[in-house]
Amino acid sequence: MRTALVDPFQGDQLSGLMSRAAFFTEATAACRQAGAQGALALIMVDIDSFKAINEHYGHLVGDRAIEAVAAVMERCGAP
Repeated sequence: MRTALVDPFQGDQLSGLMSRAAFFTEATAACRQAGAQGALALIMVDIDSFKAINEHYGHLVGDRAIEAVAAVMERCGAP
């Protein structure tokens, strides 16, 4: 189980992955660096119908969905 991160700007407490703000900060820096090197690829993930998952199955199931997506992203090498 992931532990809560102290700085919410740097990581999502539930998933343990980067927060939206941290993602955009790092993406901006990566774009600047890639300008000199010429190549960059970024992936941003959104869980489709997430609101419906929470409303239909409850927030505990929604939390598990976030954790499951985060686990897949981590296995794929996501920061």
